[in-house]
Amino acid sequence: MADGGSQSAKYRELDKFFPGYYATFFGPRGTFDIQYKEVMGKRVTRTVAGTTLAALPKPPVPDTPAFRLY
Repeated sequence: MADGGSQSAKYRELDKFFPGYYATFFGPRGTFDIQYKEVMGKRVTRTVAGTTLAALPKPPVPDTPAFRLY
């Protein structure tokens, strides 16, 4: 997707679909190594556990329809 010389649509698509792209190209991961720099400049690496779709909470199902036809 492109919108002329602007990169905004590309960044928006990446932001919205990043989990799917990551899983497609790199596969599922059991852990992730996250590197960041703290406020005082110290570099820190943390390992965090991955998850599965089955482990994520299910969105609530509305008890009323989204709209009603009259």
